[in-house]
Amino acid sequence: MLRFALRNGYVFLVSMLVIGTIAAAASVTLLLLGWTAEQNGELHVQSAQSGELASTCVERAVHKLQLDLSYAGNETISDTQPFGTCKIYNVGGTVGSNFDRTICVQGFSRNGSQRLQQVYLSRVFPKTSISTWDEVQCCTAGGALAPNCGSSSSSNSSSSSSSSSQSSSNSSQSSSVGGGMGGNIG
Repeated sequence: MLRFALRNGYVFLVSMLVIGTIAAAASVTLLLLGWTAEQNGELHVQSAQSGELASTCVERAVHKLQLDLSYAGNETISDTQPFGTCKIYNVGGTVGSNFDRTICVQGFSRNGSQRLQQVYLSRVFPKTSISTWDEVQCCTAGGALAPNCGSSSSSNSSSSSSSSSQSSSNSSQSSSVGGGMGGNIG
């Protein structure tokens, strides 16, 4: 009878050790999944911020073109801190022309995430007409290659592909913007 009681005690002890090990493993797994989800959420926010920074640069470039058709771009906007910065590359098309202008911008969030957007304006003034607004992997507006574009020499190329489903909802939609920029672009 004593042996039976000792055997039951060992069975109980081993069972508790196995159950405890499984519970600890499950707890660690849940903690790691939560941490990973938090990191992914932060990356998603940073990516969205860099996209918004790029859109901000597009709006500024369009506004500057509306004020001065000879605006050439090639500037970095840093007053968008603390979220990041954006860069307006050379504005494509004939300088001083009211028609067929291409803007290439890149938004940089504070963690290094970046988004590149290219906008084709069929008319700048008096009512801006945007033919396409795409998020691209590479743009060649104004003959100046954005980073990671290789050494292609084609200017104003429309062979750049969209890199996200968000850009497909923006591309190939014509929109008109009056003199005020009030957030109506895109």
